[in-house]
Amino acid sequence: MTDYFSVFGLEPAPLLDPAWLQEEFHRRGAAAHPDRRGGREEAFRELNEAWQTLRDPARRIRHLLSLRAPALITAPPAVEPALAELFLRAGSALQKCAALRRREASAGTPLARALLAAEKMAVTENLSALRAEAEAGHTAALAQIAEIAADWSQPAGLQALADSQRQLAFYGKWMRDLGEAALNLEF
Repeated sequence: MTDYFSVFGLEPAPLLDPAWLQEEFHRRGAAAHPDRRGGREEAFRELNEAWQTLRDPARRIRHLLSLRAPALITAPPAVEPALAELFLRAGSALQKCAALRRREASAGTPLARALLAAEKMAVTENLSALRAEAEAGHTAALAQIAEIAADWSQPAGLQALADSQRQLAFYGKWMRDLGEAALNLEF
């Protein structure tokens, strides 16, 4: 497995400076680009893959754990009750959104579509509220990682990182799914 941290000359760590990482990616990418004289496609591909992984906190921590504690990635996740409850509400909201979109698509007249407007507004508001909850959870998980960062290499720190990584992944997915559903209702 490639150590993406070493691609950028970094020591593995849960926190990185995103501005530095982007600047370094552009600098190294310009030199390694296959269209440039002396550039190598394989080196550029690896650099791009490293950047894609390290710029996303959830993917970065998963990669860090795969390097330092792979057993924590394959361990069955312990899902907190608040996360499970949000998952159920988000799933229900997404199902209601899909059902509304089907009814909207089958509405044959402008009047039939107009009669769905109040329901559409309520579903959109619910999706937005749930997305805000997911964003708050994502922000809280990032704050936990910042607290863990000082002592992450100890077993308890690695376990805490694994737990936070799962939360980031869940919240990130729900943020994307709920945002996409709300956007799809607009069109």
